[in-house]
Amino acid sequence: MFSFFKPGTVEELVGGSLEGIVFTQELLFGAALLMALPSIMIVLSLTLKAKMNRTVNIIVGIFHMVVLVGTLMVPGDLWVYYATYMVFEAVFIILIIWHAWKWPTQDVSPKM
Repeated sequence: MFSFFKPGTVEELVGGSLEGIVFTQELLFGAALLMALPSIMIVLSLTLKAKMNRTVNIIVGIFHMVVLVGTLMVPGDLWVYYATYMVFEAVFIILIIWHAWKWPTQDVSPKM
């Protein structure tokens, strides 16, 4: 959202591209899936068995870290606000992977 405040961004977006990246149906569909993934993970974390939950969280966490590093390869200037956001995101992704790694592989039944 803050990117809209960068000079020239809105004008470039109206033209259908940003910093040399042309917005296609496929690109926007992929972006929509990427943005939906955290919501999907919330539901999966509540519904999957422990072993599968652990595996899925580790895989998706690593995938998100790869995407985060990949965004550094996008041409253009890296503004301080976005670098700050990336640091926070990386810390949280690492915490998700770490907690998933330590997650029990079996479901625990409450003791009565």
